[in-house]
Amino acid sequence: MSRINGWVLLAGAVGGGSLGGVGVDAEQIDRTAFPGFDALVLTPHELGGLASGTTAEGHRQRARLWARKEAFVKAIGEGLERDPASCDVTGDRLEGVSLADLDPERLGLPSGTVAALATLDGRP
Repeated sequence: MSRINGWVLLAGAVGGGSLGGVGVDAEQIDRTAFPGFDALVLTPHELGGLASGTTAEGHRQRARLWARKEAFVKAIGEGLERDPASCDVTGDRLEGVSLADLDPERLGLPSGTVAALATLDGRP
């Protein structure tokens, strides 16, 4: 589950009855636009592929990475006990977890947001 601006984004697994292994997150793009975000959250590899931090695209890319990280740590059951800077989420898989960006417009989320889904391998 993820909450954003009065909206709730839910994800679940069908069959088997367990919600384990599924993570979802939605994030406001402007929430990652603060000094020190990069050093606190991003890996060196992630930093290398970013647009300038002061551009709209740079802010969107940072929010996208943050949403993917939150979805990932939810799916593996660690939450933010895991250092976000320790996991590189630029690819579509990490540690047996599939990562995907979601279309916030298609989900009916407010403009200026990004969203991501993470599922353990073997989940639909």
